[in-house]
Amino acid sequence: SFPFLAANAVLPSGGRAFPAFRVVERAGVKVGIVGGTTPGSMVWDAENLRDRLVVGDLLPAVANGGAQARRAGAPVVVAV
Repeated sequence: SFPFLAANAVLPSGGRAFPAFRVVERAGVKVGIVGGTTPGSMVWDAENLRDRLVVGDLLPAVANGGAQARRAGAPVVVAV
């Protein structure tokens, strides 16, 4: 019942596997929530992820997702 967010997870075709961020409003404040997943999963779960998902560098992807959330109107951004 919650969205998966992973700024650094893409499909082998280059498209998004999951949204990078979501903006929610709490107590009148828009908050951007940016998700990321560990690139190590490409090592320990390679057999299941190969040809299905590419998990890239975490920091640049989350930074970009945060910038996108800010452009979408969120003055506060949280990374998860």
